[in-house]
Amino acid sequence: MKKNTISTKIKLLGAIISIFMITILATIIHLNNKNKKDAIVIKKIAWRIKILHKKLCIKIVHTKSCIKNHIQNNQFFIYSFFCRKNFH
Repeated sequence: MKKNTISTKIKLLGAIISIFMITILATIIHLNNKNKKDAIVIKKIAWRIKILHKKLCIKIVHTKSCIKNHIQNNQFFIYSFFCRKNFH
C-alpha cells in the first residue's frame, strides 16, 4: 500500500492549481485577442458609416441647393410672365 504523505498531497494540489491558472490565463489571452478583432471590425464599420454619412450630407445639400435654384427660377419666370402680361 502506497502512503499518501502530506508532501505528495501538496504536490498534487499545487499541480491542480497550476493547471487551473494556466487554463485561466489561456482563456484570458484568447478573449483579449477576440476583443481586439471585434474592435477592429467595429472601427471599420464606424469608418464606413462616417463616409456614407458624409456622402449623404453632401447629396442632401446639393439637392437642397438644386431645389432652391429651381424654385427661384420658377418664381422669376412666374413674376416675369405676369409682369409682361400686365404691361401689354
